[in-house]
Amino acid sequence: MKSISASKYPYRICMANSEGGLVYPFFRNENGTNRMLLVSPQHGRSFIVDHVESNRWIVSKGNGLSYTSNSFITTSEQELDVWGLLLMNDAKRDFTLGNEISSLGIVTNKMEYVIELDLPLVVREREIKPVLLQYSVECPYRISDAQFMESHMIRSFVKTWAVNYNLDKHLPYYLQAAEVLISNLSILHGNGILHNAISSQNYTWALELVDFELASSPLHPYTEEDAQRHVPDLFQREILQSYQIILDIAGVLRENVSFECISNLFMKYGFYI
Repeated sequence: MKSISASKYPYRICMANSEGGLVYPFFRNENGTNRMLLVSPQHGRSFIVDHVESNRWIVSKGNGLSYTSNSFITTSEQELDVWGLLLMNDAKRDFTLGNEISSLGIVTNKMEYVIELDLPLVVREREIKPVLLQYSVECPYRISDAQFMESHMIRSFVKTWAVNYNLDKHLPYYLQAAEVLISNLSILHGNGILHNAISSQNYTWALELVDFELASSPLHPYTEEDAQRHVPDLFQREILQSYQIILDIAGVLRENVSFECISNLFMKYGFYI
């Protein structure tokens, strides 16, 4: 992990869960006296801000860009799509859909706050204030972080799967993961929920599903503006995306894959590929 300097700013809480703890209103600042931890280069705008009881990590998203000398970078793609920042509407959707998906029994990050910092930034001649999404996770490392992790660290999380998810401990680890991922997908699709970002970047090594800013559900459908940015008709693609994560896990763990076993698991949950 890499230490990143940050400063603490005045803030207002926009959304909160009752179990939320301390607030960490940090934003990247080379001269700041606070510290955030960058897990890997895969986490461009998300940082660890604390490690608390019960071995959970507090993560904050939208605290500035980590891998350049600038706290944020504007692009020509969208007027206010800025590398390093999080838009208010996206933060609220992430928070809201994360709570909804967690309530269905899927293991996710635990949402704590949506925070607006009193730190006016000028983006394309418009003044905006940074928005942070703060949450906790059991594991701060994503599947895609494997190349930046020691093998013993990965194994320490993998060995908990059978107990945490009530799985057959004699199964290869990739099949244990497959059981969890395919079950999650069945729950999501059975409730009409599209995650819309299923990938190895959005599952942790504790098999926590994270990152819901692109998600849609019957209770929280896309607005007309969102529909222009995100295509809702992607349910079938999420089956193949989940399959790819299972193969990524098998590859990292150097396990031989039985495609027949994976296909049987998909069929068990009503998916045919």
